[in-house]
Amino acid sequence: MYHLKLIKALSYYGVVKATKQNPDVYTEDKATADAAVASGYFKLVDEAQEPPEGGEEKEPGEGGGNKEPGKKLEEMTVPELETFAAYKNISLKGISKKADIIAKLKDELGEETENEVDYGSPTMTELQKQ
Repeated sequence: MYHLKLIKALSYYGVVKATKQNPDVYTEDKATADAAVASGYFKLVDEAQEPPEGGEEKEPGEGGGNKEPGKKLEEMTVPELETFAAYKNISLKGISKKADIIAKLKDELGEETENEVDYGSPTMTELQKQ
């Protein structure tokens, strides 16, 4: 097991996935670990360390250990709400107050906004599948 730590950026989505909130990545594949270190964004912390509970590294798109949790609309900032609306193709033209943005999103999306929402940005492989 290879333990890598993100050292150069706030997030990295390439051969492995890491964010500021989850900078530690665990992989069993030496080639993947070497490629991540060669990118300059990671350092090798340990070669034999087991990941913490629930922290197994999964491939991007598998919904695994490095996925950032979603938020409820009320917890989001106005820029996050605007990004979410753009991701869902909802126009917020003329709307600037947080409460009004939330009302518009709930009106347009209905049940989808009742729980935590997770929009994230699509990865290159997800874009290539389309």
